[in-house]
Amino acid sequence: MAETPAIRAARPLVTGFHHEATGSVQYVVADPATRRCAIIDPVLDFDPSSGAIGTGSAQALLDHVAREGLTVEWILDTHPMPTISPPPRS
Repeated sequence: MAETPAIRAARPLVTGFHHEATGSVQYVVADPATRRCAIIDPVLDFDPSSGAIGTGSAQALLDHVAREGLTVEWILDTHPMPTISPPPRS
């Protein structure tokens, strides 16, 4: 079956961002008609040696959203448990 322009236009725009430190993939999924999007599974950058948290990965998602002229409507976390837990306090 041939793909029609209407079917092609209805397909979401999906962009994945691999987070090497955790091996996870973050996604921006956009509706090409409305330019609204969802950010799925964003992660914070964590340096276990210093305990520092960074936002470089999140900023890459926001930069993509701005560059593509999208509006974030949803942020979805399908992994509600923290991937990295701080050590217990004694």
